[in-house]
Amino acid sequence: MANKKNELPEGWIETNIKQINLRKSGNINPGLFPDEKFESYSVPIFPTGKPEIVKGETIKSTKQVVYGGEVLLCKINPRINRVWKVGDFSSNKKIASSEWIIIDVKKIILSDFLKYQFSSPYFRKLLQKDVSGVGGSLTRARPKIVQNYPFPLPPKAEQERIVKKLDKMFGHLDKLKAGLERVPVLLKQFRQSVLTQAVTGKLTAEWRVGKELGEWEEDLIGNLFTVKTGATPKRGTKAFYENGKIPWLKSGQVKNELIYKAEEFITEKAVKETNAKIYPKDTLLIAMYGEGKTRGQV
Repeated sequence: MANKKNELPEGWIETNIKQINLRKSGNINPGLFPDEKFESYSVPIFPTGKPEIVKGETIKSTKQVVYGGEVLLCKINPRINRVWKVGDFSSNKKIASSEWIIIDVKKIILSDFLKYQFSSPYFRKLLQKDVSGVGGSLTRARPKIVQNYPFPLPPKAEQERIVKKLDKMFGHLDKLKAGLERVPVLLKQFRQSVLTQAVTGKLTAEWRVGKELGEWEEDLIGNLFTVKTGATPKRGTKAFYENGKIPWLKSGQVKNELIYKAEEFITEKAVKETNAKIYPKDTLLIAMYGEGKTRGQV
């Protein structure tokens, strides 16, 4: 979007939050209403896209009272793009943390347009320009400065067209993103299906037709292979790791693929004094522990 008056399209104006904000501050201490439920717009819950419904007894600090249609602009760590439009997810009183700058335009300006405007790269750059705090997640945009940052504003009819167009475009992107997120799951399912067919003989069933081949046999792993376990040398013993040259593979490296190099190395002393063992090339590793994502990987 253009940010200089002489570059603005016809009918557009340059304004700022201070000029358009009709918000009248109002706070509440939910703890004084322990049994009442509140529709809470907190910073941590923002990524879910929905406020949480919480009882007053669980809230330990004063909150800002907010209303449907108001726009919330997060001031903490402004490098993270967090802009929210207060919705009507419930009939409960709506509250927001003090980490939000609240903008109320009383339907004179489209809230959805402001949400897109405050999420734009142009405004995000302004928001990070003059902050308080030591850095990183402790920085905060300063409301008194933010309210004077200029931004372009089109006529309301054009706001409606812009919002409609962006909703449609971002709707397509969301669907594409959801589809892409399913790809790894589908590939994993396909891989498991193919492996199952391979080890049960279904994959080569047609190939076996007409050939004189021996029958498949079922046997125990222990009868066919030598099965052993690895070990983790005690982390607090420097002599087990310092200047180590023996590759030591962790379960996190077992990801259903070939392993070409180790992330850590141990010493001869570690091999001699612990249950860690040296295994030859082409050894199969099965992860025994870890979260569900790791355990069982080969």
